[in-house]
Amino acid sequence: MLENKNVTAYVKYNYFHAEQKKKMENNPFLVQNLFYNQEQDFYVCPMGQRMENVGKGKRISSNGYESQVSYYQAKNCNNCPLRGECFNAKGNRKIEVNHRLNELKEKARNLLTSEKGLEHRSKRPIEVEAVFGQLKSNNKFNRFTFKGLEKVELEFLLMALGHNFRKMVAVAVEGRKTVFKRRIFGSKLVIFVEFRCYQRSLFQEKQKINFIDDVEKLVV
Repeated sequence: MLENKNVTAYVKYNYFHAEQKKKMENNPFLVQNLFYNQEQDFYVCPMGQRMENVGKGKRISSNGYESQVSYYQAKNCNNCPLRGECFNAKGNRKIEVNHRLNELKEKARNLLTSEKGLEHRSKRPIEVEAVFGQLKSNNKFNRFTFKGLEKVELEFLLMALGHNFRKMVAVAVEGRKTVFKRRIFGSKLVIFVEFRCYQRSLFQEKQKINFIDDVEKLVV
């Protein structure tokens, strides 16, 4: 979806951080750590045995998304000295692989671990996580009380204004008057722009607002 919108997706997937840990990275029995021969379409188990493709199937997630999976199975796991660590089921080991998912994860992993990805990830805990942590944990704002985009927008706008005011007061209490004057000017500008945009969305028929032009006009 993001590719269709020409947006570069620096989005973390489930287990992204877990994969970076040595416990998972150095486990030779996990499916993602098994050697895969893409040309001949087979996996190799830790004992060196080929796990051939034995069929394909479908998986439907809880939200109704359908995905294609492939099954690979070893030919003979009897008397294998690593069987107890490799798997505990009866018969020969059988694994399930979603190749499309692995491709998307590999693409996301390359973006997230790139120089630009590391830069974006370093900004997230500073610029985003702290604000949502304040709203959800400290202010107990865990869900919206209104329905509809306009009402939800107003409710979140009020929470954002309250967050900005608390920051302004905190700076004032610390006695940093010079910094406070600079920040209060910036906060007034943001508050006015936000209120002006919301006012337009209510009293005009869903007119699109160019935030950059509004800010430039105010600054000038």
